[in-house]
Amino acid sequence: NPLNFFDEVFLLSPVEVHERVQYGMYIIPTQPHELAGRIQELGIHLVRAYGGYWPCDMATFGKVPGVPVVVSVHDTNANVLHDSIVNADYILPVSRAVANLVAERLKSKGLENERIESKLYLFSNRVDDTVFNPNVLKSKNLQVHGIQSNTDKLNGLLKRFPGKYRILHIGRRKHQKNWDT
Repeated sequence: NPLNFFDEVFLLSPVEVHERVQYGMYIIPTQPHELAGRIQELGIHLVRAYGGYWPCDMATFGKVPGVPVVVSVHDTNANVLHDSIVNADYILPVSRAVANLVAERLKSKGLENERIESKLYLFSNRVDDTVFNPNVLKSKNLQVHGIQSNTDKLNGLLKRFPGKYRILHIGRRKHQKNWDT
């Protein structure tokens, strides 16, 4: 919930097992056939699906009239871009390459260029540099977060990988992720 823009954020997912509050979200296990009912029950104003595959399927098949479905697409792999993307109200591709892939899929499903343009809004991945900042990270007490530092191991890593800034990439090691640069 960046900048606390929304009053409440819910994560409704079939892969969740336990209802809980975490990361400022209400996490509620929800099967695809339950989604429309939950949207109405919770008074949801906007649905956002992360990824053009099963989350997009669930969000678009569970659409409720008057509640827009926004799908962010992060991958140029056409196999994880399902045809259900055509039913999204707005699509947020994270790069021009992803936007081109989505546009081609929408064209193949019969959408006109004007309709495609009205759905697509380029929206790059972002990092909140007030949180993910080397100076902020250094000043945080890692023990508060349950992380115990192993000084010897840490010093060994610092010697092995010298430098001012460090970035940890978590993701698939595929050419399209541009991990070498």
